[in-house]
Amino acid sequence: SDQALVAGLYTLDVYEGRRTAVSTRGGNFSPSWAPDGKRLAFASSMDGNSEIYVADVEANPTRVGKTKRLTFNAAIDIAPSWSPTSRELAFASDRSGTPQIYIMDAEGSNVRRVSFGGNYCDAPAWSPVGDRIVYVSRVENIFDLYVLNLRNNQIIKLTESNARNETPAWSPDGRHLVFASNLGGGSQVYQIDYDGANLRKL
Repeated sequence: SDQALVAGLYTLDVYEGRRTAVSTRGGNFSPSWAPDGKRLAFASSMDGNSEIYVADVEANPTRVGKTKRLTFNAAIDIAPSWSPTSRELAFASDRSGTPQIYIMDAEGSNVRRVSFGGNYCDAPAWSPVGDRIVYVSRVENIFDLYVLNLRNNQIIKLTESNARNETPAWSPDGRHLVFASNLGGGSQVYQIDYDGANLRKL
């Protein structure tokens, strides 16, 4: 039903306990704060299929400013992730036929595909250093993490296992990643260096 597609997006003032609506039309998900703290990117189906939007967040925590739609196509666009400069966004889209990773400017222009290989790519996360993007790619029903080096456009496979490795996130210094994996049975949290060394379960 239409009711099942409604999922509101809110900000929460953790000190005051005050909740402020960002978007309550359609399904809203995968929010990502810009490092400058002034904008919130998210995916939403408020206009039909899933697109990427950015909401201005005003200094007053009880108000959210203008919301701008960044993507305009029949494809599904999801999972935005800000660059550390707040000037670009990485996101996943199936505009090429299968979900792949793309980068665009913060205003929605200059869209370019950056993942190649794999028939399902998702969950991009931009390194806080700004030189790499990690993402999940499925190859022959195995989900592994891949890292794109933005300086030379090389892609390395970060994990090598018969497991489902998902939801990567960077350490603040950009040297390590944490991710969820069923490598040891069940879902556990693992850590790995940005170059694939020192895998360990946390």
